[in-house]
Amino acid sequence: MGKGQKNRAGISAALTDEIGFTFIYQDGNITRGSNNDAKKVGSVYKKYNYRYDDKRITTGLTYNGKYNGIKALVGYNYRRTEGYDFAAATPGPVSSSADLSSYIGDVQKTWNLGKNTLITGYSLRRENYENLVTKANKAHRTSNAIYLSYNNVFSDKFSATLGLRGEIIDDPVKSENILNPQFQTLYKINDTTSWYINIGKAFQMPTVDSYYGKKAAAGTLKPEEGWTYETGIKKIYDNKSIKLAVFHMDFENKIGWSDKDPGTGEQYAINKGDFRNTGIEAEFTHNVNDKWRYSLGIGYGNPEVKDPSAANPKWVQDDGRIDASASVFYSISKLTSGLTYKYLGDREYYGGHDVPSRSRLTWNTSYDLTKNDNITLTMNNLLDKDNYSNRYGNLDLPYNWKITYTRTF
Repeated sequence: MGKGQKNRAGISAALTDEIGFTFIYQDGNITRGSNNDAKKVGSVYKKYNYRYDDKRITTGLTYNGKYNGIKALVGYNYRRTEGYDFAAATPGPVSSSADLSSYIGDVQKTWNLGKNTLITGYSLRRENYENLVTKANKAHRTSNAIYLSYNNVFSDKFSATLGLRGEIIDDPVKSENILNPQFQTLYKINDTTSWYINIGKAFQMPTVDSYYGKKAAAGTLKPEEGWTYETGIKKIYDNKSIKLAVFHMDFENKIGWSDKDPGTGEQYAINKGDFRNTGIEAEFTHNVNDKWRYSLGIGYGNPEVKDPSAANPKWVQDDGRIDASASVFYSISKLTSGLTYKYLGDREYYGGHDVPSRSRLTWNTSYDLTKNDNITLTMNNLLDKDNYSNRYGNLDLPYNWKITYTRTF
């Protein structure tokens, strides 16, 4: 059994026509088990109670120049996680508490060169980690990046974009110097049909906190990197649109989670191995009239992972193969209401069984009380399904609802 609660408050303000400010605070807690529940630790069953508290602050300033083509932001993120496991220690709980924070800054400028466009920019990010149990475990990472994106319009029918991002990462375990390219093309077959190609390289460092814990991963975790290829056709006619696309992903050192330790239930970040996924996606949208619109989407892929260090390396399914969605919206005057359904099926095999399909229905209704005031009712998991959010048995929340009030100034 378990229970949880989330609280969230925020403010967003336009200080001037070009400067904006946001501040968001949220906290939550979740408890699994109770003093009457038992958990097997080694060969002994102990009373089980796990509590996890999470507090977060996100704030920042943005600048969007009206005439100079400059955009900039500075931001700060803070998170304190406090986890207490009463199953693994005697007489008190084991704490897995930590402070995490980051400072971010980014500035870019758009240059209009006739029909062509050049965007140049610089970004800075500093991430900090402190283990609140063993104060000696502190670390930080600093990333400096320069990037550019150049769009060349060759003709009324054909354009191409080349992007480059160079980054210097000062890491507590192993620093990296990387260059990520991206290439895009767009060809207009006719007034209603276009064909696009997108090829890009991605690079992701392990999170700083994943280097520390009960089973420290420092020195063993490698960055995840690889390529994504996508091409597709989009057709627009009257009040309808159709999009068809095929894609392929090929990555090394995919970052994921270990299996649960049979004694403690602990999981930690690992490199799962090589990852690949090839699939197809289709989407149909129809604006029926001024009041009604709906969309349908379906995707099929084959996500697989292979651990090259295993005694007998082989490709194994790593996620669900079928991803489908459907939505319908109704708008009239000050009211907008919509139903959204999402389905994830043909999921991977784990723990001796296939992971059950995930089926979620959400109803969202928004009403403008005045030009500055809005109230929104969101009802999640309307079908009250026991949905597995992941392969490890963690469930989505049962049917729940929330009311949001927003005022703009």
